[in-house]
Amino acid sequence: MAYQTGTAKTLNELLTKLTEFAQTQNWVIDKATNNELYLHNDDGYWSFVLSAESNFLFGYVNSGFDKSKGADAQPGSSKNNSFTTIETATTQLHSGNYVSYDFFGTKQYLHIVVQVEADKFRHFGIGTLIKRVSMSADNILTAHQYRDDMGITKK
Repeated sequence: MAYQTGTAKTLNELLTKLTEFAQTQNWVIDKATNNELYLHNDDGYWSFVLSAESNFLFGYVNSGFDKSKGADAQPGSSKNNSFTTIETATTQLHSGNYVSYDFFGTKQYLHIVVQVEADKFRHFGIGTLIKRVSMSADNILTAHQYRDDMGITKK
């Protein structure tokens, strides 16, 4: 598994560095623009976008890529093509000026850890499951949100 660590001042810089790292693991970058990233491997498509309203970094599992559509409107988007609307989000990445980041990756999976401040880390990852049995879905997206004791999401 490949590994990279470093620092980034903004979310856009973090996504640019993730783009470069992902390419070394044979991921294809479909589109990388201000606070957005669209990428795929041999088995699936994913997109990320920073929401201006909530300051959450949203991630979506998709079945393809359409350059004319936004992150949440891609073909087969997990937001619009599930039993219920699914929006996987990571919090506290909008502020930037991160202490550090760590990328772990293979051609099948990318895991990102961002230290947003002392003793506070945010994790998110994308990839494809190794199937041991036949199943229809195999693409995954994970993310971490911080909530206080009352269940209120922290931005």
